[in-house]
Amino acid sequence: MAVLVEYLWNQKKRYEGFNDIYENFRDVCKDDGESKTLGLCKPHSEAWNWAIFIETNSMESWHNLLDQFDSKLGKKCESITQNFFRVYQRFEYNPPPKTIHKMRFLNLELDVWEGIDVGIKEYFNAHVKMFDGLENIWFMGQYVPVNENYNWAHFYWYDTQRNFSEASEICYRAMGRPNRIKILVARTYELYSPLTTD
Repeated sequence: MAVLVEYLWNQKKRYEGFNDIYENFRDVCKDDGESKTLGLCKPHSEAWNWAIFIETNSMESWHNLLDQFDSKLGKKCESITQNFFRVYQRFEYNPPPKTIHKMRFLNLELDVWEGIDVGIKEYFNAHVKMFDGLENIWFMGQYVPVNENYNWAHFYWYDTQRNFSEASEICYRAMGRPNRIKILVARTYELYSPLTTD
C-alpha cells in the first residue's frame, strides 16, 4: 500500500448514521480488493466529527474509491455537512505487533524538517529501535504529507495515553528533540472501532 488517506467529515447529528458511512467505506474497500480501512476514529484535537484512515495503492485508486462510496451511500450522503481528505505517501513502514487489538488511540505527529530528508532515516530507525518489543505501542511509520505544508508525518497507535507518554518521555530523554524539527504539530484521535490491518 503506497498511500494512506485520512477522510474526515461532519454530520448534522454526530451519532446518527455514522456507522452506515463507515461500513459503506469498508464495503467499497473490500470490493476493490486492493484497499482497506484501518478504523473509525473520533478526532480529539480538531473540530471534525469522524475520521477514517484508508490504505490504497495510488491517488487514482483513492478517487475511484470515493466515487464508488458516494454512489453506494446515495441519499445518506445528505447527512454529511462537511468533508475533507488528507493524503500521506508512505516512506518507511513498520509492521504491526501481534497486540494490535489493544490499540485505542492515534498520535499523528507532523513535522517541518529542515533539510527535508537529511537525517530523517536515522530518526525513523531510532524510533523503531526505541519502540521495538513494546506491546502497547505501534510506531506505524513515516509518511510524506501530500496536501499539507509539512515535510513528514509519523503515526503512533497506542493503548493508553499514560503508556504513550511514558514511552515518549524515555524516547525524548534518549534522543532529545532533533534540531532539524522547526515546527511540530500533534493530532490525536480515539479509535471508535477496532484497529485492523486486513
